[in-house]
Amino acid sequence: MDFKSINKFWISFGDSFRADNTHVKIPAIRSANDFRAMLEPSNSDLFSGKNVVIFLDEFDLLCKAPPAVIDSVLNLFRGIKHKRDTYLLQVPTRLRLIVKD
Repeated sequence: MDFKSINKFWISFGDSFRADNTHVKIPAIRSANDFRAMLEPSNSDLFSGKNVVIFLDEFDLLCKAPPAVIDSVLNLFRGIKHKRDTYLLQVPTRLRLIVKD
């Protein structure tokens, strides 16, 4: 992931997300809004009408990102969590962040 700026992060995240999920025709992700839009019910055909579970490996790397990038990512997931009934993403009611030294 490229953490130099919000734009660079979302572009690199989107490219990586698509590369790791070639079994799904994921649209280009260039922003938090693109990622959020992909998870709206109108795109359920992307996921064969099923809800989505995402596992983020090495999420702790986000701690090294600039505050603007951290805010962008966490605000996205927080927004989805608070409106979970309107997205295809399954979000647990409690999220725990474990940081290792």
